[in-house]
Amino acid sequence: MSKKVLIIANSKAGRGKIIKYIKKVVENLQKLSYEVDVQYTSLEKNATYIIKNYENHFDKLIVCGGDGTLNQVTQGLCELERKVPVGYMATRNYE
Repeated sequence: MSKKVLIIANSKAGRGKIIKYIKKVVENLQKLSYEVDVQYTSLEKNATYIIKNYENHFDKLIVCGGDGTLNQVTQGLCELERKVPVGYMATRNYE
């Protein structure tokens, strides 16, 4: 079982507070021997592009942001030919 996780995060989410939580998530995943890549997005459609660009470089995905970020990620995932488990950290928890 591969252990590659991609985190797509909107750096503006939760008024920027989400970044400190992402660092903790990365630390915890690395303790569990996951290879973690974090990609920050704040541009329109950027998360969709990241999904396409990293298509073969992750097995699991964590989305950190608001509904716009989640929507972009969902659009990108719909274009993949494989299924990927997705976790979501909503920004309202960090405001």
